[in-house]
Amino acid sequence: MQRRELNLLTLFVVFLSAYHVIARVGLAIDIQWHTDIGRDKLLTPPHMMIFSGIIPTLVFLGGYIFWFSFVRENKVGGYNFWVFSAPIPIWIIFAGMVTLLLGGLYDDLWHSNYGVDTTIITPPHLWTFSGGMIVELATVILAMYLLRQKASNQLVLKSSIMFSMWALVYHLHIAFANFLDPRVWMIEILGIELIPHFVFAGGTLLIMLPLTKSIIGERGVIALAAMMLASQLLLLVSVPELVALMMGPEHVYRPGSPNTVWAAHCLPWLLFVGVLIVNRFSSFENPWSMIALVIIVDAAWLPNLILHIPVEAGAINTLTSVGLT
Repeated sequence: MQRRELNLLTLFVVFLSAYHVIARVGLAIDIQWHTDIGRDKLLTPPHMMIFSGIIPTLVFLGGYIFWFSFVRENKVGGYNFWVFSAPIPIWIIFAGMVTLLLGGLYDDLWHSNYGVDTTIITPPHLWTFSGGMIVELATVILAMYLLRQKASNQLVLKSSIMFSMWALVYHLHIAFANFLDPRVWMIEILGIELIPHFVFAGGTLLIMLPLTKSIIGERGVIALAAMMLASQLLLLVSVPELVALMMGPEHVYRPGSPNTVWAAHCLPWLLFVGVLIVNRFSSFENPWSMIALVIIVDAAWLPNLILHIPVEAGAINTLTSVGLT
């Protein structure tokens, strides 16, 4: 890979990682917006943050794929799709962006027909969540692809990986916050009331923390946990203020607003402390330490939720859920 192409793709990775952060903050504001204000038009301020990177990314991808397919002399590393060719991470990002765009349009159609969402996981949200996560993961893959180049900027690419990993972990926790909803925080299987949040949120960390370690190292895991804690504190304070700042004269609060900032509480508050303890007294490669970590830090144990989820499930069902996790 020539240096100019390497520098261009590095800038693209930096742009994507910055966009992921902006979009996830926009998602946090959007959840609060729906809770405190209600359903609005398609192009609300938080929606604009979520969709802000789609057009620039698609324009860049179109130009790069055309250049790689018809101008670049050496097609090594390219994956062919019809007459076009590009590295696989580029195709994955393209697919994710198209999915995100279609999901946004589908979401607007959904609201036009059915009104306000009553839960996080809806058919159009599955499209938008999936599209965003695909692009976040593909950004990490592209950065790793560039790290293999001798002249790559290691610091910039690894920093971009960290921000993209944060966005991906946060995105997954937002999706699984659906299982902190009273209507679905327990599911019955063979007469046992299980708590699915332990499985999904815990599984997310059991995958993403070792993945971060394999790419960045142990310091990367600690840095990721620190970023999550810092983002929780910032979101807890800033999201209600940003909602108020973005409101126009046509917007009014619902009764009882502002409500709980779920964008902050869906994340594991004790993860940073737990990661430090595991790093000091055990290892991130010890499966029992990691399993204990993700169960202990789960959001279901929060003071505002423990009386509702574990207590309502009962000791036996809670222990069964933990055991299955």
